[in-house]
Amino acid sequence: MMCLRLQAHEQTIGVIHLTRVPLAQRATISALAPQIALPLAVLHLQSELEYLSFHDANTGIYNRRFLDEMLERAIASAERKNHQLPEGEPPATVGVIFMDVDHFKQFNSEFGHEAGDTVLRTLGSLLTDITRAGEDVAAATAAKNLC
Repeated sequence: MMCLRLQAHEQTIGVIHLTRVPLAQRATISALAPQIALPLAVLHLQSELEYLSFHDANTGIYNRRFLDEMLERAIASAERKNHQLPEGEPPATVGVIFMDVDHFKQFNSEFGHEAGDTVLRTLGSLLTDITRAGEDVAAATAAKNLC
């Protein structure tokens, strides 16, 4: 039996556990562990970067960049479906609901940014809970960025 620590950049990222390894192959397998660890670390970092590029850091819900991409895809999909509709069928549509948190700037000023962040996280959780998985998207965007 062999247990090999996968380490990249002085951080353990996993363990390989092998059973019934012949003695003659143990040195070779031990030498492969660092070769496996680095690509796994890179994949993990890429995954983190992708998550951060499409999620709001405070609320954890999707951000404006993701919303823009999803809207573009949803509209294109609806247009494709509408070109293939039989006569008399209702058209495919895309719905967007925008919500404004009234007086949020005043709330933030009065109660502090930590309380404001808590409100936004709670609202993000609520929106995530009420959306239909795989169908709806909850996203956060600052009002000043909207056109």
